[in-house]
Amino acid sequence: MYKNLEQVVTEFADRIALGFDGNVSFQSLINAAQELRRVRPARDNAVVSFENIQQFVTELLAYDGHVAHLLLLPDGVKADEALRRIEADPKNDKPNETKWWFASSGTTGIPSWNAHTLQQLSRAVVTGEVQNDLCWGLLYQATRFAGIQVVLQSLLSGAKLVDAVNANPQTSLDIMLTNGVDAISATPSIYRRLMMAEGIDSLHPKFVSLGGEIAEQSLLDQITGLFPKAKVSHIFAASELGVGFAVSDGQAGFPLTWLNNAKRFPMLSIDSDDCLLLKVNAEHEYVNTGDKVAVKEGRVYFQGRSSGLINVGGNKVYPEYIEDVLHQSPLVLHARVYPKSNPIMGQLVAADIVCTEKDPKLAQQHILEHCNRSLQRYQIPMFFRWLDSIDIALTGKVKRNE
Repeated sequence: MYKNLEQVVTEFADRIALGFDGNVSFQSLINAAQELRRVRPARDNAVVSFENIQQFVTELLAYDGHVAHLLLLPDGVKADEALRRIEADPKNDKPNETKWWFASSGTTGIPSWNAHTLQQLSRAVVTGEVQNDLCWGLLYQATRFAGIQVVLQSLLSGAKLVDAVNANPQTSLDIMLTNGVDAISATPSIYRRLMMAEGIDSLHPKFVSLGGEIAEQSLLDQITGLFPKAKVSHIFAASELGVGFAVSDGQAGFPLTWLNNAKRFPMLSIDSDDCLLLKVNAEHEYVNTGDKVAVKEGRVYFQGRSSGLINVGGNKVYPEYIEDVLHQSPLVLHARVYPKSNPIMGQLVAADIVCTEKDPKLAQQHILEHCNRSLQRYQIPMFFRWLDSIDIALTGKVKRNE
């Protein structure tokens, strides 16, 4: 059990903790954290935003175990609602334990806030000699649940961390190549953009993980082909519960045998509406994740969020499924599917495409032929935009609203 971050990282004091723009040792971070803590009232509330990785990690080390509530504030998100939640939260009667507060991705509305302890957040952390020698590339917002998982994996294992977050995928790749990054974690959307960067074949990671969005088989195949020596995992995480699970067999979805298995935690089940249910442990109740799933040939596949369906004349369309089909075309590098309002059908399917074919007419002809082989008529995109790149949100995910 971890008491607090500083006590854990002390054993790595002489190692390099942060790379890029000058190496920073764990000892330097500890010294800065101790100085910061001297001027901060104990059991107070602390709001931590991200200015740079050194400032961010220093504040985590200073405040964990020192303040009662640690609020990680992402860019573009206001702290007001979180502070109201904290005020209404039952008083923490455990001294030296800090509640870490995170905002949900908020892709379909106002972010919700959830609190977890360091012990809960570090359930998935793996330590040992192999992990100790890694250099992690941070590609997520550090203040988000997925980002803090990378930060904690690096800190608690004594590895080096490099901040490679950048709107330009070429810049991200260059940072990682310069700093010898050999472990990366990102959303599928970030990987699709990264794989278009020049020199991607010069990156040789030992560990690759995908999370935050559905990991399609076509993308998993691309990544294993590009990084043949890497252990590739895709991760499902429920930030509300502070728990998740990883799949490392190279296949999309997860084995059917994982359902209703009392020996596996978190426990998984499916309700009558085909939504995935998750239970942290035997003492807790199942929680609806809001993710639609389908069972096929001994495998459970993610279909998409129940809140993100496109309604085409009463027919439900999962944008993630259409994107999966589009990504199977050899011409499509990245696709984003979203609804477009229609006075007759209610909504129609629209798609943004990054394509290797630069003639829009030829590209649309090929893609429509491709879609006709795999999709029902109402699922086929009726509107196309041809882009050089697809913007993604600060969370690393594509935005689907029209």
